[in-house]
Amino acid sequence: MVFLKVLITQLTLLFHERYSRFGVVVILLRPKVWLTEWAYAGFFFDLILATAAHHFADHPLGLSFYTVPILFISYFLGNYIRA
Repeated sequence: MVFLKVLITQLTLLFHERYSRFGVVVILLRPKVWLTEWAYAGFFFDLILATAAHHFADHPLGLSFYTVPILFISYFLGNYIRA
């Protein structure tokens, strides 16, 4: 049972790393608008859930809390420039 938990954790981290990198590439290159929107949504939910996890674990708010405004600025500024 412990092996299964470790395996699931490792697979989750592996997919998270790959898709985070893919999201950054999609945001920078912007191949399709809908794909960029999905990348921003993925980062938003990732940051919000990470912030909530820090809060409920009684840890100090981590970097995820401070990067949410940066994500908003990136999203709205990118849409403003490309409009």
